[in-house]
Amino acid sequence: MTHDLNDALAAMLLRGFLLLPVCLFAALLLRRASAAFLRRFWRAGFFALLAATLLSLAPPLVPLRATTAGTAPVTSPAPHLRSLEPAPATNVPGSPVATLENVIGLPATGEEPRSASPSIDPATAALTRFPIGLPLALAFVWMAGAMLLSARKLFGAFGVFRLRRAALAVQDAAWQRDLDVLRESCGVRQAVQLRHHLALRSPIVTGICKPVIILPADHSGYSAHDRRAVLLHELAHVRHRDAHFRWIAAFARILHWPNPFVWLAERSLRLAEERASDDAVLHGGIAAPGYAEFLARLAKSGAPLVGGFGVAGES
Repeated sequence: MTHDLNDALAAMLLRGFLLLPVCLFAALLLRRASAAFLRRFWRAGFFALLAATLLSLAPPLVPLRATTAGTAPVTSPAPHLRSLEPAPATNVPGSPVATLENVIGLPATGEEPRSASPSIDPATAALTRFPIGLPLALAFVWMAGAMLLSARKLFGAFGVFRLRRAALAVQDAAWQRDLDVLRESCGVRQAVQLRHHLALRSPIVTGICKPVIILPADHSGYSAHDRRAVLLHELAHVRHRDAHFRWIAAFARILHWPNPFVWLAERSLRLAEERASDDAVLHGGIAAPGYAEFLARLAKSGAPLVGGFGVAGES
C-alpha cells in the first residue's frame, strides 16, 4: 500500500512538471491577450492540474479493493481427495536412502559446506540497515511541506477574519450610495458590506460567501473619482469570484509545492486578476491618468496589505 502511494505521489508531481511548463509557455505566447482572457486561461490550467492530480491519486485505492475482493481463500484439500495423494516414498532398491543428512540438507561426508544464504551486495546491505526507505522519506518531506503551507494559509485566513470582525461599518453616506449604484451597474448580485479599519492604508475585499470591502482609515478624504475607482476595482473581484479561484490555486500549490512552476502559475493568475480588475475600472468611465495617479499615491503611502484583494496588489 505504501509503495502504491509513493508511486501515486511521484506520478502526481511528474504530471505537474509536464503540464505547468506547457501552460507557462502558452501564456508567454498569449501575453498580448486581454487580462480577462488570461484569467480564464490560468483558471482552466489549475483545473487541469487538479484533474491530473485526482487521476494520479485515485488508482492506488482501486486495485487494492479489487484484489481484496477477488482473492480466493486458500483451503485444504477435501477429505475424499486426500486419499488420492501419493504416499511418501519408501526405501526401494535404486532410490536414495532418506538419511538425516538428506532430510536437513547437511553436506555428505567429504563435501565442502555450502552457504545457506546467497551473497548480498554491500550497497544493498547498507540500505537495508535504515528502517525507512528513501521513497518513504521523500513522502514524509512532501507531507511536511504541505502541512506547513496549509498552516500558513489558514493562519493568514484567520488574520483576515480577525481584521474583518474588528472593522467598523462605514457611516459616510456617499460611500454607501456609490456602492449601491455601482453594484447594480456591475451586475453584482451578492450583498457587499462596506467597512473601514485603522490598520489599513489601502482598500481590500475579502470573503467568499459574504464579501466585505474594507477601507483604510483615511477613506473619508477620498474624492468622488477615487471612491468610484476603488469600488469598481473591488466589485470586479467580487463579480468574477476571484476569491474562490485563489483558494483553488492555493490548494494546487500546496499539493505541488516542490514544483517551482506552480508558484509562477499562481503568481500569473493573481496578476491576471488584478489587471482584469484595473481594466474594469477603466471600462467603468475612470480616466487612465487619474487612476494611475491614484495608484501612485497608494504606492507612496506603503499600502501594507494583510490579505484579501487590494487596489495596489495583495500581500
